[in-house]
Formats: sequence, C-alpha cells, structure tokens
Amino acid sequence: MVITMIPAKRHTDLNLVDILEAEHNPELIVQPMMEVPADVPVGWGIWDDEIDDRRVTYMVGLIDSAQKYNKTS
Repeated sequence: MVITMIPAKRHTDLNLVDILEAEHNPELIVQPMMEVPADVPVGWGIWDDEIDDRRVTYMVGLIDSAQKYNKTS
C-alpha cells in the first residue's frame, strides 16, 4: 500500500496585522484549539511574516530574565 500525502495549502487570509488587532481587542475571547506540549522545538509558533528585530529580541530577553527597571535605566 502506498500512501501519498497532499501538502496543506498555506493559510494566507490571516496576517500579522490581523493578529495584532485581535491581541488588543479587550472583548475578544479565544478558545484554544489544541494543547501545546512543553517540549516544542525552538522557533515553533513563530509566524513566517513576523519581523525579527534584534532590539526587540534583546528587550524580550531582559524581560524574560526578570530585569529590574527604573526611570534612569
């Protein structure tokens, strides 16, 4: 028996602008469609049209490491 996989079409109707608008809509309720396992590979869940800005990556790293901020820093 030979099983041939048909590649899934890329979903092009949803883009980064749509995601950002949804993230900032206080009335939006999102129900998860699937559970994400704890051992996902690096880069999993990153949108392919997301802009990779090294300054933002640096700031996210500081926030993740519980960096303390004050008005002078």
